[in-house]
Amino acid sequence: MLDPMTAWQRVVPVRPFDVLAGCFGVIAVAGIVLVLVSSLGGTGETESALSVVVVCAFLALVATFAWRLGRTGVYVSDRGVRVQYVVSSDVVDWADVHRFVVRRSRPGWIITAGSEEIWVVRRTGDPIETSLTHLTDRPLEDVLPWQRFAAVTRSRDEDFEQALSRLEGARIRYTGRGPV
Repeated sequence: MLDPMTAWQRVVPVRPFDVLAGCFGVIAVAGIVLVLVSSLGGTGETESALSVVVVCAFLALVATFAWRLGRTGVYVSDRGVRVQYVVSSDVVDWADVHRFVVRRSRPGWIITAGSEEIWVVRRTGDPIETSLTHLTDRPLEDVLPWQRFAAVTRSRDEDFEQALSRLEGARIRYTGRGPV
């Protein structure tokens, strides 16, 4: 159960995908340090300042992307629900949250095809698809290769069910409205 809070708390535990994203971020930062140390260390070779800046900028971009990728997910606080994507987020106040449902992912999404996701059903406006995803009962061998690779982004079934339960519990606690 989630504790009373004022800060945003993640609904599911850290997934293997989040760890992988963090590793890419650390490697990118280590690359920046290595490039800077080798260019400033006087190794005898002269690197152009432009090449050092370009390489460091690229690695900084990779590190930022990896950090943002690792932070994707669903968060709750006493304010509402935040669905964090790589470059943006949707925040829904508790007053606007009607319920949480499990639906098939949107057709046309190659990576999430054949999976189910938790959706935030709002009182006003369109429902919001979250990144809390799990494969349906299909065996992993029956899915396409890129879906198999993307399986690391999905939650385990017990984490998925627990996330749905935590979201519904938080909705009841903060809105005072019972199950729908």
